[in-house]
Amino acid sequence: MARQKHLVVVAHPDDELIFLWPALLLKDVDLTVLVCSDDVNNVNRPTFGQKRRDSFLRVSDQWVFEPHYVPAPSEFSRLPHRGTSSGMKLGEWWDATAGMVRALAGTADRVWTHNPHGEYGNTDHRLLFQLVAETVSQKLFFTDIRQEINWPIGACNGRAYSRIYARSFVGPREMTPEEASRIDAAADIYRKAGCWTWDFPIQKTCNVFQV
Repeated sequence: MARQKHLVVVAHPDDELIFLWPALLLKDVDLTVLVCSDDVNNVNRPTFGQKRRDSFLRVSDQWVFEPHYVPAPSEFSRLPHRGTSSGMKLGEWWDATAGMVRALAGTADRVWTHNPHGEYGNTDHRLLFQLVAETVSQKLFFTDIRQEINWPIGACNGRAYSRIYARSFVGPREMTPEEASRIDAAADIYRKAGCWTWDFPIQKTCNVFQV
């Protein structure tokens, strides 16, 4: 039987480890990961953005997945959508990102992305869920990983996710100690570069849903 191909679409470098680790830990699957803002061209923090992209590429080498990224700033959901201001507009980001998602999903069997609530209300994550859901025709998967302290409305139970967004509840997922060590070793690449952006422990249990 041929190996399945899965596309993981995340907003920022390190999101793949924090929110989409169930996809990264799949066995006998060829993975492609698309980061939708490398932040390198962000004039407000160019060095930080370069560290994030370099760390993402190092994680891809360690994890053996195919990396891709959109040359766009972080917080792309705040990009201007009209007017004459210089720089990337939101519509330009959308078109560029949707084009990459469409191209990479063309050979994928399944696609993963952020959950509809944006995990903790992050507007980039929520916008990306909308983009991916509108762009791909494959089965689309997400988790219920969330930070309830930051986003109380995202603290819904599994039944609410299933009723509002999902066709089916796929099942629970829990990291083994060996898997947790592997995820932590990859996270250390970001930490040592000074560009790890998450203040909480990585959630080791979650539920997976299919749109």
